[in-house]
Parts: sequence; structure tokens; C-alpha cells
Amino acid sequence: VFAHEKVYLFLHLPLQSGSTGVLQRMRRGYTARDILDIVAGVRKRYPGITIATDVIVAFPGETRRDFEETCTAVQHMQPDVVNVTRFSARPGTPAADMERPDTAMAKDRSRRLSALAQDIVRERMQERVDSSTTALLLERRDGVVVAKTDSYRSVYLPGGETGTLQRVRITGVEGNHLVGEIDGKEHI
Repeated sequence: VFAHEKVYLFLHLPLQSGSTGVLQRMRRGYTARDILDIVAGVRKRYPGITIATDVIVAFPGETRRDFEETCTAVQHMQPDVVNVTRFSARPGTPAADMERPDTAMAKDRSRRLSALAQDIVRERMQERVDSSTTALLLERRDGVVVAKTDSYRSVYLPGGETGTLQRVRITGVEGNHLVGEIDGKEHI
């Protein structure tokens, strides 16, 4: 599928937790090791792929060790996009009847994991600086052209014709996006 020119090199794999015990209580049917093995295999076959994940902190019964296992799994996974959320019960689910986690602890764990994830994401973006890739120029916004790379990363360009596919060179990182310039004058 990823070899098709109209498919982004992007994969969203929900880790949810790095703790086998928490994943079992969530009834996920997989382990963190399963997710890490998939990521390693996909990255080997498709270098440059963007990996996104979701992580829930403070699931009922999550211990300090469970949380540390989650942080370790995120470090090993090295995702490009991380959505960190605090547990909130959904009515009608088994977790809705479980004891609620301490709010202060949940906020602290969310902040800590978000900071770790932000560092990883920034480092992953920085690794793309000075590389060239294909990007679809989508729209003009606030004086720049917003494009998506072939691996679904947002890149802001100083100009270019929207609706075209271009070779772009990544020149830097600003906030949560890459910045670049068109690498050549012809459309792809």
C-alpha cells in the first residue's frame, strides 16, 4: 500500500500504554512489544515513514511502574506524532465502573509524558532538516504555502503553486511543523 504514489507514508498505531497489565485491563489484545515490533518492521521497510500514536495516562489502577513502562515504550517507539490524553471513563464500558485516578497525579503524568513526547517529536523533525522530499502544496495561509510531505508532515514554504506536487528541501523546524523551500523549478 505505501508503495503507491497516492498514499502517504503515514501509520497511526495506538500504543495506549507501555504496560502489559494496563493493556490487559484495557482489553486491547496486544502488548507494547507487539507495537514496537511493528514499528521496527515498518521503519525498516519504509524509511522516512511518519508514525503517530495515542497514549492514555492514569488509566484506573495504573501504577508508577506502569507509567514508567509507558514512558520507556514511547522512547523506544520514537513516534513522530503523539496524542497524550488523560483517562476519562466512557459510560457503559468496564472502565466506567473502575476507581477513578487521582486528578493531580493524572495531570502530572500527562504533563511529564507530553514533555517527553514533545522532545522526541522535535528531535524526529530535526532529523529531516537538509533532506529533500516530495510535497503536495495545499493552501496559502498567513503568507506561506502549507504543504504535506510524502510522509504526511506539514511543511511551510515561502511560495509555490497550490495544487501541485513539488520536490522540496527541508530547511528547518518551527513549532510543530517543518519549513522548507521548493527544490527546483519544475512540477513533478
